[in-house]
Amino acid sequence: MNRVLVVVLGLALVGLGAFGWAASTGRPLPTADLFPDPSPLPLDVLDAPEAVAGTPQALACPPEACADGEPDVESPVFALTPAALFTLARSTFTAQPLVTVLDEDQAAGRLDLVQRTPILGFPEVIRVQVVPVEPAIAGEASGETQASGASVFLLSRSREGAWDLGDNGARVRLWLGALERASRSQ
Repeated sequence: MNRVLVVVLGLALVGLGAFGWAASTGRPLPTADLFPDPSPLPLDVLDAPEAVAGTPQALACPPEACADGEPDVESPVFALTPAALFTLARSTFTAQPLVTVLDEDQAAGRLDLVQRTPILGFPEVIRVQVVPVEPAIAGEASGETQASGASVFLLSRSREGAWDLGDNGARVRLWLGALERASRSQ
């Protein structure tokens, strides 16, 4: 019994040390080399993506933009041009820990990123698509309209494993919150 306890405590200390190393250096463990950077997502998030069986994902859409279903999160509308929102989204999202750019097309407003899990370095693929939002009528009586702006589709999908314990949804909410805070400081 005592040997089992010593082994369990030893493994827990090694795991805690590995997590501490990964957190302090900002890099995953060398096991990340087992999982090379994936190719960008082979889909267009403007067409509400079908969930790939057994692959956890989370999707954020601009208001009323996901015609085929409910998004996991509704993206806010930003009072920025699409080009300005793309630049802001790129700088905000690449500042997140363990994120690298896979591919980008600024003219199309598309950004493909990979964020690795802290310890084992599993790749999580994220697609960002910035889209213009048409002016909406604020009030028919006043005749005022809101200025047009931009919003984002944000799709986070796991590449390894069959569950994510809510990590994709948490990432989408966290990143949209960071983007909202960054837009207010502009």
